[in-house]
Amino acid sequence: YRRLSPDKKLSYIKNSPERLMIKGDPKMIDSVVSILIDNAEKYNIMNGEIFIGAETINKDKKEYVKLTVRDTGIGIKEENLNKVFERFHRQDKSRSKMIPGYGLGLPIAKEIVELHNGSIEIKSIENVGTTFIVMLLKIL
Repeated sequence: YRRLSPDKKLSYIKNSPERLMIKGDPKMIDSVVSILIDNAEKYNIMNGEIFIGAETINKDKKEYVKLTVRDTGIGIKEENLNKVFERFHRQDKSRSKMIPGYGLGLPIAKEIVELHNGSIEIKSIENVGTTFIVMLLKIL
């Protein structure tokens, strides 16, 4: 994975205890992962951390792969959490001039995940960080 912000001196923590296979288009799933890691880099702080993990979860008598991408960045205001998946939404217009992007990455990621009959959720605390959780069906 190509680092977008090497000057931020970010630490990457990866955790996937086993080889996990999911049902889906590899290029599209790769796009989702890239979008989430790109955002974690862009909105992280200097010397911050990015956690990338995958694990098997049993839910509703099915096995899923739970992908987690968590950062120690600027976070998202609570009132904006429901807007992050809207096209062209940028949280803070003054900061968006310093951070490149068009507000399309997360809506595209959500659309791809939903096309794969999966789900994506976000948890965030302003000035603490953001966590994205993607659930996709596991190939047995």
